[in-house]
Amino acid sequence: MENLDISHIKHGFNQSKKYFTREYISREKGYSVI
Repeated sequence: MENLDISHIKHGFNQSKKYFTREYISREKGYSVI
C-alpha cells in the first residue's frame, strides 16, 4: 500500500508539473494552451 501511495503522489506531481509548464508557456507566448 505504501508503494502505491508514493507512486500516486509522484503521478500527481508529474501531472501538475506538466500543467504548470503548459500554463507558463502559454503566458510567455501570450496565448492559451488547452
